Amino acid sequence: MKIAASDFDGTLYRKNQKVTMEDLAAIAHWRAAGNLFGIATGRGLVLILQRIYEYNIPFDFLVCTNGAAVFDDKLNILANHILPTQIQQDLLSQKMVEHCQHVIFFTTKKAYLYPIYNEICIDSANLNIPKITLQEAFRLSGLIQITLFYPDAEETAVAQSILQNHYSGSLYISSNQCFVDITACGVDKATGLQELLKEQHWNHMPLLTIGDDKNDLPMIERFQGYTVESAADLIKKTAVKVYPSVGDLLLDHLTS
Repeated sequence: MKIAASDFDGTLYRKNQKVTMEDLAAIAHWRAAGNLFGIATGRGLVLILQRIYEYNIPFDFLVCTNGAAVFDDKLNILANHILPTQIQQDLLSQKMVEHCQHVIFFTTKKAYLYPIYNEICIDSANLNIPKITLQEAFRLSGLIQITLFYPDAEETAVAQSILQNHYSGSLYISSNQCFVDITACGVDKATGLQELLKEQHWNHMPLLTIGDDKNDLPMIERFQGYTVESAADLIKKTAVKVYPSVGDLLLDHLTS
């Protein structure tokens, strides 16, 4: 028995923003052979479940918000890591935050959207997450991740670098596409997967990981993982092998 953990955005959810029938068939084949499959994502639970239900993706576990929350196949919480109290007040006072278009605040099972500009690219109604005011954002408790959305990849990289320097040793700052994600110090996809293996007593089982962006690097490095052809060169250099798709990875390891 083997375990496969796939990133979602850019990895499983990629060609024209969809999950392909070929990948879904490979996941079904993988699980029918007695293996386990799950998603390791920067999305919060409520956001990843929307896509899971839309595409009817089977799963045995979920590592959400970059490892800050881990769930089993029944959505029982196996692990979660709360950000420091009132961190949102300090974060939102940082100059780089003024340049982002909106902020999403995640608790273990919920999400809230604070729009800094009205002309935002995310529709909170379609995502089924409520909009909140700045004052309401300050009153939130039990936060596990704060996500900043920037207009382009260049601004995202600059913001990540600045915030990483400012919060070094106290928070973990990662990025993917145009999002900067803030979690508790020492929390990433690799630590989330390690907690999953421990809590489910799966440490003896081989674990395959696949991702395409910077926030996937910890799990790719820790578990000698894989990437997809659309990934950046940095990710390809780190990965053990590059696959055309998640499905290709799963089918390849069914026979190895």
